[in-house]
Amino acid sequence: MVGSWSPCTFPKLAHDEGDDALTMFRCKKKKNKKLGVEPGAYRKVHAAGGGVAAPKNHGVLNAPVSGWCHWPFRSMVLSSDGSVVCGCADPFVQRPLGNAAQQSLLEIWNGEGFQQIRRGVNAGDLAACGDCGLRELRPDPAPPTLPLQLDRGPTRLFVEPSIVCNISCYKAVCNQENGIVGSRTSKLLPFWLFKKTMDELGPGLERLEFYNYGESFVNPNCYDMIAYAKERFPGLFIYASSNGLLFYNQSRREKLLKSGLDEIVFSIDGASAESYSRYRVKGDFELVTKNLRECVRLKRILGLQRPRIIWRYILFRWNDSHEEMTRALELAKKIGVDGFYWEITDHPPGTASERFVPGTESFQRIRHQVWGYSHLGARADLRLLEAPVEVMAGGRFQLLLDAKNLGHDLWEPNHPLHKEFVRIGVQLLDEHGLLLNRDWSRHWLPHAVRPGESVRLNLELTAPLDPGDYILRIDGVLEGVTWFQDVGSQVLEAEFRVIGQSPISGV
Repeated sequence: MVGSWSPCTFPKLAHDEGDDALTMFRCKKKKNKKLGVEPGAYRKVHAAGGGVAAPKNHGVLNAPVSGWCHWPFRSMVLSSDGSVVCGCADPFVQRPLGNAAQQSLLEIWNGEGFQQIRRGVNAGDLAACGDCGLRELRPDPAPPTLPLQLDRGPTRLFVEPSIVCNISCYKAVCNQENGIVGSRTSKLLPFWLFKKTMDELGPGLERLEFYNYGESFVNPNCYDMIAYAKERFPGLFIYASSNGLLFYNQSRREKLLKSGLDEIVFSIDGASAESYSRYRVKGDFELVTKNLRECVRLKRILGLQRPRIIWRYILFRWNDSHEEMTRALELAKKIGVDGFYWEITDHPPGTASERFVPGTESFQRIRHQVWGYSHLGARADLRLLEAPVEVMAGGRFQLLLDAKNLGHDLWEPNHPLHKEFVRIGVQLLDEHGLLLNRDWSRHWLPHAVRPGESVRLNLELTAPLDPGDYILRIDGVLEGVTWFQDVGSQVLEAEFRVIGQSPISGV
């Protein structure tokens, strides 16, 4: 909630003796052992949130490229001229799969281009993906073979309202000097094409990412586009990222806040005009911080819960000092934004922060407030009050627990207007801690839980059919986004024994 801060939201930054690292969170948690790479390791940084290097090789690579990727099975990217690509790491549209102005989106989704990419993913050969940086390490054991033609459309859609930007970020692939504007036949996405896209894909979408390359809010129809999507599909989660410079008057701010957005990110990479403008060339630090402050103030006056207003700060070599980061945190707290995140990037070449390289001890100290590794509401204190030691195979039993919201965002129960809601999830593990079922059961919250508040839950569960010793791992779930444990929250575990034999198990 706006203006509501927990002690962990913007902690004081502390120097460790002999290390110039920042101490952000000191939460103990169980390590989540995963195959492959950590979440966020292959995030694209682009116009509103940073820059990616211009591709060195626009052609298709000839040699097999091993890896795996979920993008061609879940996501689609619509450029400002209607060109469709698989992922958001194709800034110059070198691998187009169709054009929404000329074809049905679902036709493109199951067309030969997408099928070729999916075929390669299934085979572990991503040569057709060229130099795309979204690929992940291939899990071991290999994931199951997925269908080439899907009976549903994408669940996540990136829309590029504009390829034009009002500033020119230093050496970013999307700055005006790189010629990216010339790679589109239309600089602004037509409103009619946006509506066509939403009418076709909206029923199956879960998230609309209202940004790609360029500044989305350059498009004069941007607010109407968001409103159209939310009115047609109230349950669709709509997210936008912006440099924040165009919200310079009351009318624009009110249109933004009332448009139907669920979350808006302001990209501000510094706590002073000098550090901010080194990357945001032609930007105005005083103006963007004023716009951010006024949006937060107006949201409070209007009594709105949405959109959540976020400050995101890319760490570079020139803005990652203890003093600079501390000033940014203090300013964010004073303004009253809903959340603040650091972002790690390796672009432009030679500019990346050397203090916070992923995997280092310094990075670990800020990890839970790094974009891609954290989330606003995903932190809980779970306490088990009552639990049986033994249960009958296949029988019903109950767990009584208290869940306290340690985050700084409201935990929303199932709500018809929002897909991002919190539930309590229970995972089933064997006696050695091997995960048997990550989705053993889910449990609704009886009501919304504010930061600092607790809720008592009586979980109704069904025991496994096979006798033996088991472990229940209990955690919060921000549905469609993350398990709380994955972003640093502690989990609760309870051991129990299953006795007897269910008649069903012998069938």
